[in-house]
Order: sequence, then C-alpha cells, then structure tokens
Amino acid sequence: IQNADQLYKFQFSEKSKQNAVAKCAVTSAAKPRSFILHQNYPNPFNARTFLRFDITKETFINLDIYDVRGKHVTRLLASLLAKGMYIAPWDTTNDDGATMSSGIYYARISNDNSVKIIRMVLLR
Repeated sequence: IQNADQLYKFQFSEKSKQNAVAKCAVTSAAKPRSFILHQNYPNPFNARTFLRFDITKETFINLDIYDVRGKHVTRLLASLLAKGMYIAPWDTTNDDGATMSSGIYYARISNDNSVKIIRMVLLR
C-alpha cells in the first residue's frame, strides 16, 4: 500500500481464525504520532479489505466490525500490542464464517481510553 509520502511493506504474522494481523514495516523513519484508524483500502471493496491502524504506546486493542444497524459482525483483534503501525485484513465473513452481503459496515477500534470508527462499503 502506498501512502502519499510513505511506502508500507506488510509482513503477515500471527493467524486468528480466517483473518491475520500484520505488523507493518515502514520503509521510512516514520513513527506513529497518534492513535488512529485509517480509512480501509480498498473502499468500496468486494472480497477483502485492509484496516490500517497506528498506536503510540503498548495498549490492549479491540478491532470489531459492525453492520449498518449496529449489530456486531466479527472481532478481528483483541490483543495487547506494542507501539507501532499495524494492518488487519477482513475477508467479509462474520464470526460464524458466513459471507456478508453488500452494504455499509463500520470498523471500530478501541484501546483503554479512545475509540475510532470508520465507514466501509462492501459491494458484491
């Protein structure tokens, strides 16, 4: 994934169910400056999308997907993570492994004292 001024090379590591979370290796000297959930890529998406997020200190992270009605779809991550830049793919399945239909979905990331939410569009 290429940002306006940085190139990110992703190295996938631990696997949880169908989804993996990867630590981002940044090719520049950039370090996370704030707790942020970046817009997913691609968006709109079809079979898979990637959620990139930055954390500025070691913290417990929850990363969840919700449908447009606020119903919980799946948990991508619930883990203690070190400071860094991360990416989590979502393969458009719910906790039961069923493929979700087209629509609006929300990714919600939270740590001990902050919550960030982004809107995503799934097109089949």
